[in-house]
Amino acid sequence: MFEPERGISRQEICAIVHRYLVWKDVSLQTVPSAQFADDAQIAEWAKESVYVCRSAGIVSGVGDNHFAPNVAARRCEAAQIFKNLLAVLEDALEPEPPVEPEPPVEPQPPVEPELPVIRYVAHRGYHVQAPENTMPAFAPAAEAGYQFLESDVHFTKDGVAVLCHDSTINATARNADGSKIVGVKSIQFMTYEELLQYDFGIAAGEAYRGTRIPTFREWIAFCREADVTPYIELKSRMTTEQVQTLMQLVEEAGMTDRAVWISFTWNLRMLQDVVAANPEAEVGLLSNGLANTTVAMAKTLQTGQNRVFLDVLHTAVNRLSMQLAAQAGLEVEAYTVNDAELANALTSLGVVGITTNTLLPAATTAEPMQLQDAEAIVARFAQDFTMTSELEP
Repeated sequence: MFEPERGISRQEICAIVHRYLVWKDVSLQTVPSAQFADDAQIAEWAKESVYVCRSAGIVSGVGDNHFAPNVAARRCEAAQIFKNLLAVLEDALEPEPPVEPEPPVEPQPPVEPELPVIRYVAHRGYHVQAPENTMPAFAPAAEAGYQFLESDVHFTKDGVAVLCHDSTINATARNADGSKIVGVKSIQFMTYEELLQYDFGIAAGEAYRGTRIPTFREWIAFCREADVTPYIELKSRMTTEQVQTLMQLVEEAGMTDRAVWISFTWNLRMLQDVVAANPEAEVGLLSNGLANTTVAMAKTLQTGQNRVFLDVLHTAVNRLSMQLAAQAGLEVEAYTVNDAELANALTSLGVVGITTNTLLPAATTAEPMQLQDAEAIVARFAQDFTMTSELEP
């Protein structure tokens, strides 16, 4: 029953106001009133509403500390109550400042994934153009854009470090008149002065007549001046003292932080000498295969401060061998790769360095292949591979 003609009590006004506040989602603190002498007369259903309105200042008591909950409100009281209500609502529902619209976002071109930076290492210099392991081969390699130059080091009888792939000079040197050398000439049994009697260029053409065997010292100095990184292959089972001599020459040239030291598995001790003397030295273990034993040997070179990698014959690369290396925290480089398709297949499988006789760094960028395609290409080249001098970079 609505009883439209009946007057409205003060507590009923509080109930109506409270419900309106709830509907407007306005939350006000409720402080139970204990100051009215007639609190006991407030109906249970109205107590919370009275307390809310009283706490918010919407209603007030009547004279002599009473609330008079059941007394009909006069028109002026009702007007004041609703005025107070509007003030509360104005504070509680103050509109938030308008949100400035975000400026339109210009569409950005898709970001191309960065391709890994592959090291291209000039094998014995750029010796398709000049005699291998001679200064005339290293200069054009640097000019062609190679950032990494590989060479092989041996010691003479009198302790001079020189560059030559073989332990003998017969394959690359000639007598001063250009004739072939008769008899085996081993570097370790010859003095440096004796080596200077032979011509290390004329076998590659008349233009290189008079080229002498380079010393390790002058090669390192060239690498410094050309701002390239030397890949130093240790040969002929050097003594620990000889390894330390090379490291001293590198330090004197200011190239300690640039030098990369490589040698085959059977010369593991020489690489261990390198990291023992310099725990931050970068070293690569050369191998014709990539198996558990190779990985185990390489891990002996890890100091926690250096980069250690496997430098393997390209025929050893496949998904399984790459996974084996990755699990041991070892990167893989490959030798000797002279075909662009094979190089792309190897790098697509995760190889990060290519030792080459012919591939120029600027001409070997290509999109990565699918792993299955890359593995098939590497397998095809492995099948066609013949056991030649490529077994030793």
